[in-house]
Amino acid sequence: MVDNDDTFFGFLQHYTDTFRGKTATGAQFRDAMEDYTGLDLHPFFEQWYYGKGHPTYSIACEQNANGQAHFTITQTTSNSATPFFSLPLEIKVNYANAQGDSTFRVPITSNTSYFNIQLPYQISSIEIDPNSWIIHLEGEITLGIDELKNDLDLVVGPNPSEDYLQVHFKKTNTPMTIDIFDISGRLVLSHRLYQSGQHIDISHLPNAYYLVKATQGPATVSKKIVKI
Repeated sequence: MVDNDDTFFGFLQHYTDTFRGKTATGAQFRDAMEDYTGLDLHPFFEQWYYGKGHPTYSIACEQNANGQAHFTITQTTSNSATPFFSLPLEIKVNYANAQGDSTFRVPITSNTSYFNIQLPYQISSIEIDPNSWIIHLEGEITLGIDELKNDLDLVVGPNPSEDYLQVHFKKTNTPMTIDIFDISGRLVLSHRLYQSGQHIDISHLPNAYYLVKATQGPATVSKKIVKI
């Protein structure tokens, strides 16, 4: 497709000048754009202009402890007359611990597409087409995260928990900071621990999933917990 604003708006001016005061068909619009850009737009028009229905996208993502994420994107369509829509798809990943987000564009060349990407932080959620460029429906989004390597010999429990967490760690001559984040990445609780086995009161937190981040010196480890 035309991925250049100057070219796209230049074509619109050219098209307006060429067909001013006239009636143009979809095929004439396509041919004029092909002549102006040098692109073959027949597949796009067959799917998105002459075709029927719309795509539904689903994503399954697995991220390992080193930040490598493997995405599987599946596309189904609402009408069998158009079994596949080919168009790059934007995906936005939001990071845990309020670390921001990243958006990238993925080429969709078949009903099932795969790609791997190295990400700087752990993913907390995924958004499909965040800027609403494509007419589509959103299917299922599943996210799997491998537990990070526990360099602190950290034990947090009970899990699930109703009212408190007890934190055990091996190295007791250095204070530990415990930060608890909700699923949106918002910091909801922070404690400084000076000895292993201390309790942290979480009775006031809503029942939900949380990420517990422990920091001791340069070492950091995160664990998922459930408040019930």
